Amino acid sequence: MNKQNTTNTTLLETGRGFVSVWECDEIGHYNVQFYMARKTEADAHLRLALGLPPTNRRQDHLWVRIGEDHVRFHGELRAVDILTLNSGIADIDDTSLTVIHEMRNASTGALSATFVTRWTCIAPGPKDGATETVAWPESVHTAAKKYCAPIPKNAEKFSTGLHGRVPDLNLAQAQSEGLVLTNRSLVLPFMTDVSGHLTAQYATLISGDSAAHLWNTLDYDWAGLQKRGLGTVVLETLTQYRQPLCTGDATLTLSYTRSLTAKTLSFGHLLFNAGTGALATCIEITAVVLDLEARKVTPLQVKDRARFDALAPSFVEQAGS
Repeated sequence: MNKQNTTNTTLLETGRGFVSVWECDEIGHYNVQFYMARKTEADAHLRLALGLPPTNRRQDHLWVRIGEDHVRFHGELRAVDILTLNSGIADIDDTSLTVIHEMRNASTGALSATFVTRWTCIAPGPKDGATETVAWPESVHTAAKKYCAPIPKNAEKFSTGLHGRVPDLNLAQAQSEGLVLTNRSLVLPFMTDVSGHLTAQYATLISGDSAAHLWNTLDYDWAGLQKRGLGTVVLETLTQYRQPLCTGDATLTLSYTRSLTAKTLSFGHLLFNAGTGALATCIEITAVVLDLEARKVTPLQVKDRARFDALAPSFVEQAGS
């Protein structure tokens, strides 16, 4: 394997945007689904800089498969904030590479989020949906050298993805684990990319809806938080992509608990194709409750610790969490 480790920190601007009111959540923060939408746009512009097509169009001879997105949230973005993204290549080998994106408030320069994304080079096969892993063209290796950027310490995994990979469960296996049903959805055309696959943005949207039901299952008064000037905030996410979901697919999301401290709650969502039972996406999340006036994290008040523990499946326990 011809793996290159980067040595300089030349980042390429790959995104510029504006936070609209309708993109903010119930506590006035830029909703996490739109962070993922901006990350996808940055991916496209970085692909162009590397001499690759910006998206996986049917006629293109090379595609990029995203295997994993790791996100850490560092600072708040609110309505009317402007933002930029800058990107680099942390490493590259024969068939895959690691991308780092930094999102900043363009007015203040403050870091808002970091994204570490793993790409694999694939070629579309002769049959619809068929692909194979192939080597990057030499031109991609050459271009990648221009944008070398090591993963900064504050972008490394801190509370997610530390306990091993979620196994490739099917829907029946996940149900037998006692995971709680938190979402039913349908993949509509506007939720998909040019390949007809569910986008990272809408997978994240489904995850957000699922989280509310999971907190409710834990008897956490979501609506009551608002009345007390509190809100839930995501600190870190890790999304692993298994099988694509396509336009017209019905989906089920099953959720589970992972770990609980005095101030942080870690949990996961498994998004399944409801028709085939195939696992499509795994999303692990660490969240806190924030005092919206004091801007401070407050202690969690999970009423039933036994219920929390009961929703931790065997693959979490075996991972040692």
